Amino acid sequence: MPKKTKSVETRAKEKNLRSQLAANKLKMQQISDKLVAEKRAMTDEETTEMENLRTANQQISVQLDVLEAPDYEPVQERADRELATSEILASMRSLRGLPDKYAYLRATEDPNCMIIPANDAEATRILQRDGGNSVPAIQSLNTVTPVVPITMQDIIEPLSHLLIYDKVGLRIQHGIEGQWNFPVVSGVEATFLGENVEVTDGKLDFSAITPAPKRYSISIPVSNLAMIQAVGLRSIIINAMSTGVANLINKVTFSTTQVGQAATFPTGPFVGCDNINAAATKITYAEAVALKYAVIGKGVLGAEFGCYVCTPETYAELATTPRDAGSGLMVLQDGKIDGTPVFYTTDFDANKLGFGIFSYDVCGFFGQQSLGFDSTSKDAMKQGMTWFVLNGYMDLKALRTEAFAYITKHQ
Repeated sequence: MPKKTKSVETRAKEKNLRSQLAANKLKMQQISDKLVAEKRAMTDEETTEMENLRTANQQISVQLDVLEAPDYEPVQERADRELATSEILASMRSLRGLPDKYAYLRATEDPNCMIIPANDAEATRILQRDGGNSVPAIQSLNTVTPVVPITMQDIIEPLSHLLIYDKVGLRIQHGIEGQWNFPVVSGVEATFLGENVEVTDGKLDFSAITPAPKRYSISIPVSNLAMIQAVGLRSIIINAMSTGVANLINKVTFSTTQVGQAATFPTGPFVGCDNINAAATKITYAEAVALKYAVIGKGVLGAEFGCYVCTPETYAELATTPRDAGSGLMVLQDGKIDGTPVFYTTDFDANKLGFGIFSYDVCGFFGQQSLGFDSTSKDAMKQGMTWFVLNGYMDLKALRTEAFAYITKHQ
């Protein structure tokens, strides 16, 4: 919860109290020093003064504790979102669909499905565009801020804790309509020219990279006990959906071969990139460094933000393989190879070491996503589970395949 901002008056009062406290302590120290210097006990007057100073300091400390104690404002918005989530899910669980006041979030293909807007701003736009006839209780659609139980932004934000991308630099956008919103600049070349010679266009390539959104569907089981208790249910759903989306992205991104059919699955950045064969069953330091500079040598900008990726097993092998005969250093030293960080994931292919500049790898969620609901099917009833089904369209794209390469150990 956000902390309250202190007023000017409160800050001034704190400063004055601290000054009083410091002055009283100084006076007590002066009395003590005088007694030590004169080698005597306190007089009745000094005893009374010391007691008065101690009492005053106790009172000041109590006032400071009150003023300095964490003072948090209740987050009504969070409570409203939790309540809205519970209300919607209870209605959907009883097969009544979305309550009328959330009618603007109904998916056209199924009244028991809820649209998940990209963010609160999009939800407001949907309400203003489509909600006039379906939400009669709202008098002013131009000023209302709807309570939205779940947005795609809620789902995307936790991905940084679930993806290796929080380290390697994935760029994720949601609510995309039409084309990618990522400009791509391959490089600019300068040249020397003689006088009165017309300059030609540099090699400035704003690549026309067209997305091909693929439909994805993620089933999320939640126990009926959690549904009945409805305690933190919104967090449970968001975390489950984030985990499902993260697993899907990881699976595609870190495979060196096409996952599924290209017509229905996105293509990861390591598919079709350069594959260098190692000379032996263990990757040497020279080969690992050469892999990085094979990418850099293609003129890809931002190489300083690149990183290596591999499986945990390969990571352990590199960390215990000597770099050379005499230095005592390993190929992978302190989590790096030649100063470049190395990250591991079980989704990367075995027996390989990859290098990539992941700012050239993008992930986009297109249009509206929807959340379906199933508690009455045979499987759901037998397992005592309620199934949420997240549906939408997304694509993963390597903006420059030259920014990725991998080396394969000799088999």
